[in-house]
This record gives sequence, C-alpha cells and structure tokens, in this order.
Amino acid sequence: MWQNKTRPNKTAKVPYAYTPNEDDPLVLVPDPEMVRWVEDAMDSLDQGHSSCRVAAWLVEKTNQKISHQGIINIWERHRGKGTTKPSKRIKQLAEKRQQTAPGIQAANQMIFKGLSGLVVVFYMTDDELVKLVWEVMVLKRRFEDDPYSLSIEQIELLKDHETQMFERHFARYKGLLAIDTFS
Repeated sequence: MWQNKTRPNKTAKVPYAYTPNEDDPLVLVPDPEMVRWVEDAMDSLDQGHSSCRVAAWLVEKTNQKISHQGIINIWERHRGKGTTKPSKRIKQLAEKRQQTAPGIQAANQMIFKGLSGLVVVFYMTDDELVKLVWEVMVLKRRFEDDPYSLSIEQIELLKDHETQMFERHFARYKGLLAIDTFS
C-alpha cells in the first residue's frame, strides 16, 4: 500500500511518513513507525472522528506537523474512492446523505431563495456549493480591502448574501428577541 516514491532533486519536500533512502536521496521510502501512526489516524477518520482532532493527535504522537487537510489528503490517496482498499465510511456517508435528503440525488444540495413571495429552488452539486461559498468569502475580503475593485453584480451578490444570512439568523432566533418586527 505504501509505495516508494521518487523526488526530482534532493531539496524537494519529503512527503509525510516518508524518509529519504540512505543509498539514494532521491528515492523516498515509507517510515514504518510513521506509517503505523498514520494508519491509526486513518482508522480514526474511518470511525468518524474530526480531521482536526486526528491531525492534532498525530502531531502529538509523531512530533511532526500535519494539518487537518494533510491527513485528509493522505486518507483520500490510501482509502478514498478509486483506491484498492476504499473505506466503508464513504458508503456509510453516502447512505446517510440519501436518508437526510429523500427524493434528491445524494450529490445535490437544495438552496432556497425568496423572490417576491415565490420560492425558487436551485440544485447544486457539492462542488458547486463549496465553490460558491469560497467565492463569496473571497468577494467579502476584496470588498473589505478595496470596495471599488468589485463590479455592481459582485456587490449585489454580497448584498443578497448578507440579506439571506440576516433573514435566516432572525428567523432562527426570533423567539428570543423582545420585538417581533423591525420598524
């Protein structure tokens, strides 16, 4: 499962859980001790533990830094879709997603937007939804840094996003507020 790797030159970064070969520094071999800890970490991910906590645990055990995204990337390479030993967790998550959203394909998310009293339904794949969230975050930062760099459409998108966020927040916590409407 853990194959030897090669790197283009001696100064190229060594991947996590690998060490340079003593005979040839361009050949990287898996470090058996590190592989054991990484396998335990991937087992924890398979059991549903948080990637942040798993990464922190792995840093504690190995004294080598790794981010939560780093451990997720390793997990995807070794146990993700299309690998020789895919995780059973992938199938469990897909089944759970189907149960929580009946009648909708598992890879789709629904977004509701109120439009003059009507409800318009947009179907987006998970990738499209993630892209939208990140793009809105980037637009917010650009707006904070240089508001004149945005187009009218981009500003309208940010305005719509903030309005929707406020409406959802207000609807969720309306019972806790002393007022029912704004005047």
